[in-house]
Amino acid sequence: DVWEEAERYPLYCHLGDKNKYCFSTLASGRTNCNTTHENEATRLMDVQPALGIMRFVEKSNVTEDTKLMENISILLDSKLPVKTLVNPEVNDFRAKMSMLSEEIGSRRAVMTRMERIAYQYPAKLVSGSHVPDQISRRLANGDGHFCVVAISTDMQVTVKVPCRATPDEVLNRILEKKRISMKARMDNSSDFILKVCGREEYIYGTHPMISFQYVQDCLSRDETPTFVPRLVRSVEVFKSDIYDARDDFTQWSSTTASTYTTSSALVSTSSSVSTVSLVSVGTGSKHNSSISSTGSSIYSSSSSTGQSQQSHTLRKVKYVTSWEVDSKLQCTVHEIRGLNIESDKELGVQLGLFHGGKSLCKTVRTRTVTVNSGVAVWNETIYFDINVSNVPRMARLCLVVYENMRTAKSTGMRTRRTKDGLINPFAWVNTMVYDYKNQLKSDSVTLYTWDYAEDAQSEDILHPLGTVEPNPNRDN
Repeated sequence: DVWEEAERYPLYCHLGDKNKYCFSTLASGRTNCNTTHENEATRLMDVQPALGIMRFVEKSNVTEDTKLMENISILLDSKLPVKTLVNPEVNDFRAKMSMLSEEIGSRRAVMTRMERIAYQYPAKLVSGSHVPDQISRRLANGDGHFCVVAISTDMQVTVKVPCRATPDEVLNRILEKKRISMKARMDNSSDFILKVCGREEYIYGTHPMISFQYVQDCLSRDETPTFVPRLVRSVEVFKSDIYDARDDFTQWSSTTASTYTTSSALVSTSSSVSTVSLVSVGTGSKHNSSISSTGSSIYSSSSSTGQSQQSHTLRKVKYVTSWEVDSKLQCTVHEIRGLNIESDKELGVQLGLFHGGKSLCKTVRTRTVTVNSGVAVWNETIYFDINVSNVPRMARLCLVVYENMRTAKSTGMRTRRTKDGLINPFAWVNTMVYDYKNQLKSDSVTLYTWDYAEDAQSEDILHPLGTVEPNPNRDN
């Protein structure tokens, strides 16, 4: 209809074929979230375009993964950029799943037709070889035989078979009787397979007929098992290239790891976002921002150039258990950027180590520094009064950024009175001490903080029971 209307306008000659275009809308209730709709059967109530405006855009070649991310964004009702999902754990999982799918795909590619049928339609067998007495009494004349019906497009055949006959033997009897009845040539039984009538279920293999669940169910109801002889080549099975359209995530892990370790150690904060970096002093890497003990790293085989060994290296890494490290746990806070507060304000960071809601050692604070153009710089190493060997696996480092209040004027609900004076916390963030591989973190990390809630009932300014995920909203 739109193309027919466009023929009346002068610039119609510049339009291409209508099959090259699709609809694009700005979804209602979202910002900067353009969604393309190639399926024209989608209802407008499902699309919900903002202001009822839709435009035509040229179709682009998108990968299956991009389509998957768009569907996830629609379910979350927000734009979900791929960059926000880039972290070592996600990339490692994707790489492993990609290798697993490739391994499964390669095994399926070499399967024969019958192996694919057996994979997609596994035989439904009874649990044991014993025939129930109720079924044995219903076998014809008690001689262990029963009748089966075979239905085809041109005729219906009924044959009597032993209960211990295999599906191939039953097929031979059916095809033999069909040949005699129609006076036609004998078909090869290996080209056929027995399909259960009315079900997407197949009877095959070397198992006796009485071992199939469908046969026993029919005999127990005093019914005749009914099958449809079907050509093996006509059975619908999976394609051998179903994994070829997926993106290769095996390269993501190394790419992200290098970005992760070379990122500058920051604690950048806006009113809702801040980042925290923890540095291992003993590794000799000036960008290494993590939690570690003095003089030792999670990797004991660090190179002589001062660069820490990464988990994705091809070189075999020798690990040291944290139980053997008797040094104090430490971290280094570098700086905060993007502060949305006035200059000349004094800021500090309070750090605590928790296991659940229980504090593992005394909380510590950095010195107070002055904000200059939205940036506060510390480059200060913090030592915790606990050895690395005593830090539990699920320990988390909790941080809160606060403003040092000079006067009691304009104090709000968040203001706390301490022995050093009044402080006003405005951002917090938590992170795990050990990563998902059970390794003590020894790389640079930037943490985006959360807004501090107006909660007058909480006495501790730290949030040990809060999330360990950084704030995904990094634009505010």
